[in-house]
Amino acid sequence: MGYELCLNGCNAGGGNTPQKSWLLTARGFSRYLVGNETYEANNLYGRYLQYGQLEITPSDIKKRAFSHDGWNWNRYPGTTTVQLDNTELQASLTQLPGAGIEEMLLSTQTYSGANRLNDHTAMFAVKLQGHKKYNQQNFIANKSYFMFDNTVIALGSNINNDDINNPVQTTLFQHNISDLSPVEVNGSSINQLENTQSFDGDITLQDPAGNRYYITTTAAQPLLFNYDKQISNDEDDAKETHGQFATAVINHGITPINQSYEYAIVIEAKTKDKPQYRVIQKDNSVHAVESTNGIEAYAFFEPATIKTAKHLLSAATASQIMLQEHSNGYQLNLSVVNPDLALYKGQDPEQTDANGEQVEVSIYDRDWRYSLSQPVITQFTLKDKWQLVTPNDVISITYNGNNTEITTTTVDAEPLLFNLSKK
Repeated sequence: MGYELCLNGCNAGGGNTPQKSWLLTARGFSRYLVGNETYEANNLYGRYLQYGQLEITPSDIKKRAFSHDGWNWNRYPGTTTVQLDNTELQASLTQLPGAGIEEMLLSTQTYSGANRLNDHTAMFAVKLQGHKKYNQQNFIANKSYFMFDNTVIALGSNINNDDINNPVQTTLFQHNISDLSPVEVNGSSINQLENTQSFDGDITLQDPAGNRYYITTTAAQPLLFNYDKQISNDEDDAKETHGQFATAVINHGITPINQSYEYAIVIEAKTKDKPQYRVIQKDNSVHAVESTNGIEAYAFFEPATIKTAKHLLSAATASQIMLQEHSNGYQLNLSVVNPDLALYKGQDPEQTDANGEQVEVSIYDRDWRYSLSQPVITQFTLKDKWQLVTPNDVISITYNGNNTEITTTTVDAEPLLFNLSKK
């Protein structure tokens, strides 16, 4: 599922003259939405395109990170992937029923989607799973992005893989440097090729587009930085290509078990100030962050309890919840969604074999692709007693002692915005 978010003044100039602004695009996939679309002469190395990619399109398009020749197809920005040689990454195309010679891989997961509280605050999260076709069914990760104005908080957890030959990495950025534009690493400017370094501890980087990255790594999961020439292959005909790129990745290593990460990005940063935020919780069940202006955002990958609850105690369903308390302390603004598109229930029997292993199928012969999204329930519990400011037929409220239990119904994975007042 792709989700595009335009923040930081798309029309800040006022009137009818738009002001140039950056664009942030987060991408994931699920059992309903394909992870790649590959043909004999198109997108041969695009398997990882939707593996949690976070693309920053700058206000000055000349500073765009992507450049085809020499691009490392393992390292779309933001993605967590198994690093492969292009001979292994290249799609193995087959003729499927109801389709041509192609590849459009699906996940078995339902969790991929976005939530939005207002024009300057949003989130995206995905339960990532590789495909059996390439022996990556045991490669999994939970990934989320929390977006507050021009600050992005990126969290990852539950990173696991059983490939004994190839490492798993999370890419912060891969940026074209054909003009030897500088990259800043811990205050030092780098614009010399053949520069490869490994870091751990607190690290600050600035890419050639002026985006600043803040991260703490360890010796077990270091940050690897390269400023060098790269050899790759053309995505359409596989011919060898060459280019110059600066790349920063977190190396989770070979056969990672329950690995995780956290980093922050300030898009087109005007200062070097480190962004302020609080990680409420980050584990295999939930990612949650609070911004400096008190906005709380939660990605519940499964039912879970919040360990240090301020307002939200727990969720009984997979969901995404954003909330903000008014300054008077007596009102809450909320946005709630279950990201499951719910085009069908249970498992698609043709996507698994007799052993329950995933099978490649064509999206074109799935009967459920014509189905309407079914209503999906989200249930969660808030501290204290709250009531709806405006009655809503798809929201019900009950009380359990001094806590408030809320049930919402959403369709099409569309966020539901509403206000509560303290009872």
